[in-house]
Amino acid sequence: MAIPGLRRIFRLAAGRSTARADAAEELRLHLELRAEELIAEGMAPEAARAEALRRFGDPAAIQRSLHKIDRGAEYATRRAERLDSLLGDLRQTLRGLRRNPGFAVGTVLTLGLGIGLNTGIFSVYDGVILRPFPFAEPDRVVRVWSNKLDRGMRFFSVSLPDFNDWKAANRSFAGLAAYERQQNWTLTGGDGADPEQIEGARVSAAVFALLGATPVLGRTFFAQEDLPGAPGRPVILSYGFWQRHFGASHEAVGSVLTLNGEPATVIGVMPRRFILPGNPAELWFPLGAAVDNQARGRRFLRVLGRLRPGVSLDDARQELGLVSRRLEAQYPETNSGWSVTVLGLTDAMIGERFHSAVRVLLGAVGLVLLIVCANVATMVLGRNVARSRELAVRAALGAGKARLGRLLLTEGIVLGVIGGGIGVALAFGMVRLLRVLDPQTLPRLNEVGLNGTVLGVAALLALGCGIAVGLVPLARATRPALTDALRESGRGVAGGRRRQRTQRMLVVAQMSLAILLLSGAGLLIRSLLQLQAVELGFDPNQVLAVDLTLPAAKYGDRTLATDFYERLLERVRSLPGVAEAAAASSIPLTGNNAVTVFAIEGRPAPDPKSVPDVDVRSVTPGYFHLMAIPLLRGRDFTQRDDSAAAPVVIISATTARKYWPEQDALGQRIRIGNLVQGPLVEVVGIVGDVRHLNLESPEHRPLLYYPLRATGDRSMSVLVRTAGDPAALSAGIRKELRALDPLQPVALSRTLEEVVDAVYAPQRFNVVVLGSFALAALLLAAIGLYGVMAYAVRQRTRELGVRLALGADRGAVVRMILGEALGLVAVGIGLGLGGALVLDRTLTALLFGVKPGDPLALVLASVLLLSVALLGSYAPARRAARVDPMETLRAE
Repeated sequence: MAIPGLRRIFRLAAGRSTARADAAEELRLHLELRAEELIAEGMAPEAARAEALRRFGDPAAIQRSLHKIDRGAEYATRRAERLDSLLGDLRQTLRGLRRNPGFAVGTVLTLGLGIGLNTGIFSVYDGVILRPFPFAEPDRVVRVWSNKLDRGMRFFSVSLPDFNDWKAANRSFAGLAAYERQQNWTLTGGDGADPEQIEGARVSAAVFALLGATPVLGRTFFAQEDLPGAPGRPVILSYGFWQRHFGASHEAVGSVLTLNGEPATVIGVMPRRFILPGNPAELWFPLGAAVDNQARGRRFLRVLGRLRPGVSLDDARQELGLVSRRLEAQYPETNSGWSVTVLGLTDAMIGERFHSAVRVLLGAVGLVLLIVCANVATMVLGRNVARSRELAVRAALGAGKARLGRLLLTEGIVLGVIGGGIGVALAFGMVRLLRVLDPQTLPRLNEVGLNGTVLGVAALLALGCGIAVGLVPLARATRPALTDALRESGRGVAGGRRRQRTQRMLVVAQMSLAILLLSGAGLLIRSLLQLQAVELGFDPNQVLAVDLTLPAAKYGDRTLATDFYERLLERVRSLPGVAEAAAASSIPLTGNNAVTVFAIEGRPAPDPKSVPDVDVRSVTPGYFHLMAIPLLRGRDFTQRDDSAAAPVVIISATTARKYWPEQDALGQRIRIGNLVQGPLVEVVGIVGDVRHLNLESPEHRPLLYYPLRATGDRSMSVLVRTAGDPAALSAGIRKELRALDPLQPVALSRTLEEVVDAVYAPQRFNVVVLGSFALAALLLAAIGLYGVMAYAVRQRTRELGVRLALGADRGAVVRMILGEALGLVAVGIGLGLGGALVLDRTLTALLFGVKPGDPLALVLASVLLLSVALLGSYAPARRAARVDPMETLRAE
């Protein structure tokens, strides 16, 4: 194996020791020769030696030097001997492992599994949570939201006037900066290239300085460029956009891009790892130059803050809470019930749910590692039965406890190091697989990798497991009963009740840990099934969604935007395979949302703290039929429902029940947005409830639909229900789009089944990962039980032979062995269920519709473990029943 390299190292160390000894010997030789010359000249021997020392220098110094050289040579010699001894231990270890390949392969693969799983999950924890964000002092950067907790809105955007008031009144922040949610921008060029949809965002000029981010090229925005009406249109590029579109050329700064039909001048390029928290934009524009809505009730900004030195997160929360209460009293119409949420950057970016998931997975792989160590300990104890005579002979020949201990520890460390290497390879494969699968639940996936920290943890795990493997047999091996061991080995029997008791305890521990993982996986599976059972309110099958954003410069008039979508839908309906086509401003379960307030005609003005609010969507006629959303009462929108006609809306069943509990909502009129002077809008239809935002909410949010002809929204999703594969229509829709407007790109195209699948992805990811760990634990526990029962059968061969010779039924022998195995499993399950009732509470944040300690999950986990344990112990039981009584008695 790697012996030649180690041998060279040991020889080099031994060579240095020899050189020191040679130097000392050479000095002594010179002194003796000089002394002999002086004696030959007639000087007395003692005087001659003293004179020889004097002529070489200070006699005392030379004596001290000789003494030091002697001590150094002696120390170096001892060290070389120890190195030679270690090399010998290593040779013996590798020789012994080659003689037992089954044990060696089984041990290193088992250790590799445990170390690899732990290393892989730790790499996720390190890359996502531990690794600091690429900002200056990221621990002082925070996210700030508006919240309205009585409506379940903890994280909501901020209005521009509120942001300005926060900035002027606070003393906790060194700076506050704001930016919009990313939007689609159309990039076009004059070189014949297809138009491209790019995500861009408007940001305040202070955001880059607040994050401590410096561009790699050019500059960031000047303060005057962030003022309303500022001339020019500067843009800053992300590193990735710069590489893709400019080939990393330094001439990018100063070039002009055509975005949404208007020129924009590139002024800078940000570093590779720069991100805006919660905003994956690739282009950044000044915020102030485009802000044309100063309404306090229009909440559209995301806010970052940097805490002043010495200011805590709680201090900032309290101060902004006071400012919010003052604004609530000053502007009750728009700010009643609104407060502030402040979170540190890591919590804001990662989220409590993912924190919980990673903690659970770290705990799960820790349990797997414990099972691995118990499994390996069982194998090592079994192997040491065969080695007991060897160890006894070594002790009889004079090997001390330290010598035997060093030999066993060397073997354990070698196994741990090899297992660690396999584990690192497994962890590398896990990380690569994660990147290929690209789970949407995993933030900062590009930061996950096997860096120095992760490899250091893997090395510690490998060393720790190796030492543990060596320590397992150490206590017994260093105090062997020589006579018993030699006598027992002669009879072919070794070990004893103590060893069997230890092995059985290890099996019980494996069963207990396995039941913990199985019960947790069962809870997550039940949770996923409960989530999939939630009624969506629409039919996602065979529906394609194509997102478009029309540029304001070209489609600023609502009539132009509406006409474009109607002509596009007409063309799409003529495509082969299209059954229906419609459009909506937001499709369900994509996270996009718009909210407005309203007042009901004929009722007193609502209390500012309890103004009714609803989520808002714009749709075209036929949308409800295409989505299979039932029309409960009234009518659908028609082509006559435009801005020139009397304004109408359609509401959801929850909206009707919540705001007209004892009345018929159909025909009622409401004022939307402006509660006093807004136009009266008539409710002409009531449709079924739809899960628009998520599936976990216990109640549906109130929802209101506008006709597209009344709103003229420029950002819409074109929906197509097909008779065949919906994805196959994507090319045809793009062709029709280019025929209408060659410069209009598609922002995103996906099926509704993919949208729904993405909602289930977090739960499915947790189930797959924890379920894999649970299955690994189940397999390891079964292998451990098999090993212990097989060892017990070998130990009891004589007893079983005598039983069978005396007429015992072979079926009774099988039942006896299975009963012993089931006894161990039952104890393990009992202990594991007790632990599961406590530890499963850590899964609470990941569960939906299921509570920790769910009886069905616990019962299923117990039955599965019991079944696998029976399979694992059946083979040893059958072997016990096939013992030949005559051969057993003949051997006696």
